[in-house]
Amino acid sequence: MDPIGDWRQEFAMAHMCSLITNLAIQIHGDKEKAIALTKPFEFMPDWDHSGKYVPDVKRQSIEDMKQAMISIANSQNKKKKVGNKIRKPKKLIGRGK
Repeated sequence: MDPIGDWRQEFAMAHMCSLITNLAIQIHGDKEKAIALTKPFEFMPDWDHSGKYVPDVKRQSIEDMKQAMISIANSQNKKKKVGNKIRKPKKLIGRGK
């Protein structure tokens, strides 16, 4: 028998999300690197926090987060500031003076 109710609907959406993601990975992904495809259970919501459908994911440490934010801030600070340049409008053809 097929499951009925919310779980079935959630799995159908998770399957569709996985399919679209896998298509995007295969079309736009790096052809030379082996990129792992997703599974529908990676898109399943975990309402009861049982961890039944959640894959083991390496979490980012606080130090890694700090380094990422510092590198973003440094790259923003290095950008050159350009003065206000006002572009003069071109003369329109056939519109008089």
